[in-house]
Amino acid sequence: MLMSPDKSQCIKLRQKNKRKYPPLSLHLVDAKIPETNQVKYLGLIMDSQLNYRDHINYVYGKAARKLGYLTFLCSYKGIRPSLSVYNLLYKTIIRPNLEIQRIAMCRILGVMQITAYDTVNIIAQMPYLELRRQEEELKLFQRCKIFSDRFPNHNLSQAYQLWKRDHDVQPGKRFCWLGKLSSLSLARINISSAELEGFDITLKSGQTHICTSTHVSVTPHSTKSPFQRWSVPTPSQILASLDENCVVVFADASTMPNPGIGWVGLFIQDQSLSNWLEFEIPIQGITTSIGSEIQAIKIALEYVAKNYQ
Repeated sequence: MLMSPDKSQCIKLRQKNKRKYPPLSLHLVDAKIPETNQVKYLGLIMDSQLNYRDHINYVYGKAARKLGYLTFLCSYKGIRPSLSVYNLLYKTIIRPNLEIQRIAMCRILGVMQITAYDTVNIIAQMPYLELRRQEEELKLFQRCKIFSDRFPNHNLSQAYQLWKRDHDVQPGKRFCWLGKLSSLSLARINISSAELEGFDITLKSGQTHICTSTHVSVTPHSTKSPFQRWSVPTPSQILASLDENCVVVFADASTMPNPGIGWVGLFIQDQSLSNWLEFEIPIQGITTSIGSEIQAIKIALEYVAKNYQ
């Protein structure tokens, strides 16, 4: 193996040591190796202070350029590509970065690489992309609504008024939308779907229940619970607490991403009742399976809070 002096560099690594040392004088094959403040090794830019600021700025610059390309191609002012082009952009630019991020998080957390993306984000306490997008859409919707009252001539106010005029539908009318939903439309759907659903305990077993809109702001602690408030029992403790008087609630959900509708199923096994209770609750605005599962858990918690104090 031959080492080339032209491709060699010298760097001083001093993260905590602030002493001033004389310049290094290293030679290779009668050629002096130049001293530098940063080097790039296997794609990682290391600086003398080991703060990796240059590497972060480099990665951020690449991501910003990719985002600029996607914004131009996918915006209303761009070329308006077809669905196949959108899929190609996602597979070539977005999905590889998400896979690299997921693999890196799995190695950092010490879990297997086959762990689901949502599970890794929950363990790392990092909101996944869909939740962050929904939060930004809700912020945009609230900002437009506030500006519409205070600053009617603002561009956000005009955009909100235009959206409201085009999306106000009379009661009883139905329509089919085949285009791409705007951020305001998605935010309005998320606001509607965030409300917890109510129940009618007079229903009999096997009867389908179409829920009405109510909201429970705080889930009270049941007096019949064998665990203390805000405690997180282990699976063995939960199994040990089950007896013949325990009420079991099964919750499951499914969804169709397009057009974002689904159902939540609740099955209540109560020993004080002669039959099981079965509820079917429609949900709207949910575009992912994990979102429908979360909605099912919310509805189950509301049922328990309302009927088993």
